[in-house]
Amino acid sequence: MDAPARVAAIILAGGLSTRFGADKTRAIWRGRPLAEHVLGRLPAEREQTIVVLRHDQDPDAWPGAQVVRDDPSLPEGPLRGVIAGLGACATPLAWVVACDQPLIEPSLLRGLLAAREAGKQAVLPCWRGHLQPLPALVAVEAAAELSRLIARGEGSLLGALRGLALRTVTEEQCRALGLDEACFANINRRDDLDALST
Repeated sequence: MDAPARVAAIILAGGLSTRFGADKTRAIWRGRPLAEHVLGRLPAEREQTIVVLRHDQDPDAWPGAQVVRDDPSLPEGPLRGVIAGLGACATPLAWVVACDQPLIEPSLLRGLLAAREAGKQAVLPCWRGHLQPLPALVAVEAAAELSRLIARGEGSLLGALRGLALRTVTEEQCRALGLDEACFANINRRDDLDALST
């Protein structure tokens, strides 16, 4: 029997929350901060929990997680957070999730891991006809290629991930895992949080 894959979890929490108007990881939803919801949905079999923050953010919202600071010399956006998180991994693979997806399903993360193939650097889900950049499963070795892509001017996380050797999980496969739209919902504005509560 093959040994279980060794995997870390990287939470991207270094966004500016401009549209939300405050640090959304501390926003209360169903009685708890969003950060707690995300931490509580990560599969237990992960070997590390890494949270990527900007240099000026307070890490107190992330108890028990390894805090990594992103590189402010790189263009603003989640891609620089992914690069920083991969650089801190002690495992060959990492789930990458957003801090503002409180209904992320562990079954999706496990499904991405189960779908990995030799020679592929990332596994992404497809939903409603669109490839989703988060959550993702990314090989730690892909950090070098992502760094090259951002140095060449690639600012989009999805654009950079498309530049890797990629495996996709279809919407049909996602639905077979019991997933629905809520799994991919993210919070950009306060009314997004209100909509998620209804």
